[in-house]
Amino acid sequence: MNRTCRCRSGFFKYYQLLLLALVMDKLFEQTNYGFLIEITMKKIKQTLQRRLSAKGYDLTVDQWVILDQLIKKNGLSQREIAALIFKDPPTVTRILDLLVKKSLVSRVQLDDDRRKFHIELTEAGRQKYKQI
Repeated sequence: MNRTCRCRSGFFKYYQLLLLALVMDKLFEQTNYGFLIEITMKKIKQTLQRRLSAKGYDLTVDQWVILDQLIKKNGLSQREIAALIFKDPPTVTRILDLLVKKSLVSRVQLDDDRRKFHIELTEAGRQKYKQI
């Protein structure tokens, strides 16, 4: 009787391991790596935002990213900024509106097209960037 119990016990362990392997295989098939990357990026952004807020910088991560791009190349168009930071143009417009309100950037209208602007850092924007 002992042998039978051991044999059945071994069978059930094998069966459990096999079932676990099948479940894990299905999980790997169904894992959405894009979703995992998205969650990771959100966590990083939240951490950076907490640090900016804790230091009292009065900037969002997205605002800082735009300042960073303008430090590298001042006078970009809104469309160029949108492409560089992987945001859609209307979102960039809203972020720029806030930066203009804070006097960190200015919109410089192009002579040949009243609809187009170049975005330039103000001196306050340069100082804020250096501060961070």
